[in-house]
Amino acid sequence: MKIYAVGGYNEVGKNMTVVNVEGDNIAIDNGIRIDVLQMYDLEPEAMRVAEQKKRLAEVGAIPNIAGVEGNILAQVISHGHLDHIGAVGINNLNVPLFATPYASAIGRRISPESKFNPTQYKKIVQINNIGIEFVEVTHSIPQASIVVLHTKEGNVVYANDFKLDDASNIAKVDYGRLIEIGKEGVKAFITESLNAHEKGKTPSESVASRNVEDTIKFADDGGGLTIVSTFSTHIERLKTIFETAHRLNKKVVVMGKSLISNLKSAEDLSLIKISKDTKFIRKINSVIDLLKSIENKKEEYLIIATGHQGEEHSVLSKIVNSDFKFDKNDSLIFSSNVIPTATNIANREILEAKFKANKVKIFRDVHVSGHASKEEHRRMINLLNPEIIIPSHGTTKMKGAYMDLACEEGYKINKNLFILNNGDKIEI
Repeated sequence: MKIYAVGGYNEVGKNMTVVNVEGDNIAIDNGIRIDVLQMYDLEPEAMRVAEQKKRLAEVGAIPNIAGVEGNILAQVISHGHLDHIGAVGINNLNVPLFATPYASAIGRRISPESKFNPTQYKKIVQINNIGIEFVEVTHSIPQASIVVLHTKEGNVVYANDFKLDDASNIAKVDYGRLIEIGKEGVKAFITESLNAHEKGKTPSESVASRNVEDTIKFADDGGGLTIVSTFSTHIERLKTIFETAHRLNKKVVVMGKSLISNLKSAEDLSLIKISKDTKFIRKINSVIDLLKSIENKKEEYLIIATGHQGEEHSVLSKIVNSDFKFDKNDSLIFSSNVIPTATNIANREILEAKFKANKVKIFRDVHVSGHASKEEHRRMINLLNPEIIIPSHGTTKMKGAYMDLACEEGYKINKNLFILNNGDKIEI
């Protein structure tokens, strides 16, 4: 068995791993580096343009499969975040793609020509001598999965990304199946390492839900306009925002193409129910027109908008740069963290400064992470009892923290615990 570390082994994003068993290659994930996407101000739907593909490859924003020996028979996508699925329209391998239904819906929008096969949990798809299975897990997007490749040499388990949230209201961790897979035998465990340095356990989404509801209610007491911004695929968080607005008799307006598209996909799959009274606005001119129309009754509205990273052309940036009249009763709630890149940090500081100049009250970090912390990683190791562990999806510091944890569990570096870089290959 050979494992190729194609992307995501030196950074956050552009995830791809290729597993070769008896000459058969299966690619897992095909993501993009989000910070580079933002730097070049590109939408995923626009990246299929030939010159953009070439440019993104040149700057290292997408996985480079040149070092993989042999043909890839199939692609498997763990979930619908762009750092795992965003390059399917660029690195189009022209092979069948397998993903859960929500990830498939996102993938088809990014790359209509790709051959997505929506696959349910626990169903094993056979590609030659390799069985592909999705195991349900919790993360900050619906229908996230741990990917299992069943091979004659043992199971390969790919947990990238996950958290162990036992109080989620739209997903669950299939502990029973993970225990079974561990008993069957796990040859190699490839795992994310983003929050391995964080002690303890990542708080449940139920904690974020309570904080979001409390903050929206507090903002509403101020009597002005309430704007909330969160990740466009965080359907569980958006569900909380909708439900809270409904209880407060707020009229909800959703602004931003990605938000609208991801919500519509979720509604089509019965993952969320959206009131018929909700307004959806895609075009920026329509956003400005709506703002003008509610200026004298803005306390009746709650706006959900894209732009929490401070992106220059996002809805939030357009709103604050418009001539809409804000006042001290208005509130902006960031139900998100700032993804820690220099570009994001600078853009967000500029955005917040503009809202503050308009006397808008700002509520930051009304959020919990979707990534496992140290003790959740330890639990996963104990559930699976893998022969070999390979940390992925993270910087050297993040992977180093995971290595320390694995050593605590008895693993030995370069014996059954390996740190790989992009372009590396390991034979086990």
